[in-house]
Amino acid sequence: MSVYDKVPEGGTFRAALESDWPDADCNEVFAVALNASGRVIKATTGAHVGVLVVRGTYDNMGVLRGPKAGTVVDVMKRGEIVEVGTDVGGAVAGGVVNVITASGAVQVGGTGTQIGHLVEATRLVVNVNS
Repeated sequence: MSVYDKVPEGGTFRAALESDWPDADCNEVFAVALNASGRVIKATTGAHVGVLVVRGTYDNMGVLRGPKAGTVVDVMKRGEIVEVGTDVGGAVAGGVVNVITASGAVQVGGTGTQIGHLVEATRLVVNVNS
């Protein structure tokens, strides 16, 4: 379960989600962009403005649910995310992390735009310059 750890002053900005966040994508790292309305969407390669880990909430049946459209979230431009797991494909210490798909997925290596690097296999240092 990925979580924001260290966030320097000015390391994030806030914006609203364009659509409901998928339940299965909660607590995972995704590259995100802003659409023409200034709302957060999953990024395509090269179009990202930051990364996002959306915290879900549990309903009364114990099922993890993602936030609804319009919910304001914190998009990270600089900082550290810990406990990254399989949501960063090929995670290894020293790996360079790139945006690789139109779904906003990130992985070590590939030809996408760099968003950061892994100090340890589970600690992502984010530095998005956009």
